[in-house]
Order: sequence, then C-alpha cells, then structure tokens
Amino acid sequence: MQTKITASFFAHPATLNEGYGPDVAFATLKGKVVRAEDIKVGMALLGPDGTERIVESIWSGTRPMYKVESIRRQKYYGFKVSGDGQILLSDFVVVKN
Repeated sequence: MQTKITASFFAHPATLNEGYGPDVAFATLKGKVVRAEDIKVGMALLGPDGTERIVESIWSGTRPMYKVESIRRQKYYGFKVSGDGQILLSDFVVVKN
C-alpha cells in the first residue's frame, strides 16, 4: 500500500536519522567503515557534508519501518524511517517495508 504525503518541509531533521539496522555501514573521519551495531558513544563519524559528527547517544528497539521514496523516478531519492518519526515531505510516497 502506498500513501502519498503532500507538504513542503520536514518537522525535525533528526527523524531522518532514525531506524538504521545493525548492518548499515558508516564512514569514520579516518576513512574506515563501521557497522551501526559497532558504533559507540563518543565516536567521530563522517557526516553527509564531509564534516565530523560525534555520536552523543544510541537508541535501540523494534518498531515498524517505512521506506520513503521519491515519486519522481529520474533519480533515486529515498530513505528509511521508523513509524515514530515526524516527517512531512513533498512529492514522496511511503511504502511499508
């Protein structure tokens, strides 16, 4: 089932970072790759803009996950988010994973 979401902004950028599985890989500033399950508080990771991100807290749990994809198929724009996240996006569909 797909649900179209129509809005122009997202409520909180942090919600886009929710819901990584244990096998998701992250880059460190030193050029290494670390799996999500191996990340520790205080680690320095590489942010999407190439700057340092320090891990301040780690949350775990089991929640329904949703795959959010662009309805414009020329390029792939998408991410996964938990059902608890508050997001409002323009021109996206939500596909329950």
